[in-house]
Amino acid sequence: GEDSGRVVGYSDNYSAETQAILEALRKVDVCHNLHIVSDSLGCVMRANALKGPRDPRILKGACRVLWTRVAALLLARRKARSHTKIEWVRAHVDSGSKPKSMGPHRCACGTAPCNPGHWHHQGNSLADTQAGLATCMGDLGDPDQVLVGESLMAL
Repeated sequence: GEDSGRVVGYSDNYSAETQAILEALRKVDVCHNLHIVSDSLGCVMRANALKGPRDPRILKGACRVLWTRVAALLLARRKARSHTKIEWVRAHVDSGSKPKSMGPHRCACGTAPCNPGHWHHQGNSLADTQAGLATCMGDLGDPDQVLVGESLMAL
């Protein structure tokens, strides 16, 4: 499914990508397999490294509230024995500029150099377009979520 609107709270690319990962995890039942693709290498690496909602790495960095929830959902998915794959896709491969090296990191499209026509890149271009349009819209989601804090849940 698609949602449109600005992310709640402070909005930069990293927090928007983190929010998108959280929303994908929230919308798919923990018993179903899930494949998430993001063009934020930092978010992909962080999500794949988290061990649980009390992982000390969450305290060192931005978006602690979001990452605590992401980690809790990833743990719930592991306990349910569902498969969650979170991969990085190189952004803007159709821009014509030569991409800088990403070291050992491999794009989800699986080709080198990247194929701009691959569905991962087509989907990323569509997501970037939607994100650009959302900057002019109202907030996405529950505005009270900002007040929840860093707990796994609020009563």
